[in-house]
Amino acid sequence: MLHRSKLFFLLFFLIFYSPYLFSQILKPISWEFSVDTSSFKLDSTTKLNFKAYIDKGWYLYSTDMDSSRPMVTRFNFNDNKGVKLMGDILPVDRKEKYDSTWQAEVTYFDDSALFVQKIKHSKSPSNFSGYISYQVCSDIDGMCIPFETDFVFFEDPSDILKKVTTKPKSSLLNFDATIFPFMLFSFFAGLLAILTPCVFPMIPITVSFFINKKESSLKNGIFYGFSIVLIFTFIGLILSILLGPGVATDLLSNWILNLLFFVLFIVFGFSLLGFFEITLPSKFVNTIDKKSDKGGLVGIFFMALTLVLVSFSCIGPLVGGLLVQSASGFALNPVLGMVSFT
Repeated sequence: MLHRSKLFFLLFFLIFYSPYLFSQILKPISWEFSVDTSSFKLDSTTKLNFKAYIDKGWYLYSTDMDSSRPMVTRFNFNDNKGVKLMGDILPVDRKEKYDSTWQAEVTYFDDSALFVQKIKHSKSPSNFSGYISYQVCSDIDGMCIPFETDFVFFEDPSDILKKVTTKPKSSLLNFDATIFPFMLFSFFAGLLAILTPCVFPMIPITVSFFINKKESSLKNGIFYGFSIVLIFTFIGLILSILLGPGVATDLLSNWILNLLFFVLFIVFGFSLLGFFEITLPSKFVNTIDKKSDKGGLVGIFFMALTLVLVSFSCIGPLVGGLLVQSASGFALNPVLGMVSFT
């Protein structure tokens, strides 16, 4: 019979990791919205550009097809005061091909797509918004995925170049709006790690160790805690460097890596259930433990490292899950996740 704490860990794993697992759903398209600044004038016609970036092996249907054909790309505009649509939206340089499934000619885009909508505004609108309904299909297996994407144009002349994207390009400095929920999740995962049978018994031992050494106990205790944070953050930093700018977002569309992440989550889940333990070689752990017997700050650092290694069998699935999830999105996710965790 499984221990109650292990069932609790599994429940936590399933509840809090489920949103991140579903976030790995394939999305082979991203959008970028911009205003043609050369045509922007009050009481005149302005061009709005809707540009899509499509992954290799996928295509997007155009807007200029009969409604009885495949799911046509549709642009739906909200009731934007002070704005008048000038004609229908225009697909630029779309392609044509015969579709044997529909037994008809269809128009589509691959690699990239551009749609242009002309508008006329009598005053400077606060925003111009709506949503796009469309589907993206695979050239390989014919699979089609429907999507809806919201858009907003900020047409304040002082902020005319502002763009809204549904999948920002990743870089070390490109901030992701989901970073705060991820850091909060990492923080609570760290609190959960304290309750594991490998970490919780170490708390009174560690406290008594520093209390008995009255001289510089506060300084040594702070350094001990800082060392633990430093060790976990170093792990996250190494992962960030290995990922590099732009690589993180590519993981979302790589089926091999997504399959690997799925297998890792399954392995971590079985580990939490107690089917097996993920442990480090005992010889390596014993070597580090001996170094912790040294005095001074060096000994305290190795004592912190020993705690990390000894507790690995319990917190390994939590840390591993965090690092797997952090590999997608903001490139500094691994660092921020490990700082929040510790």
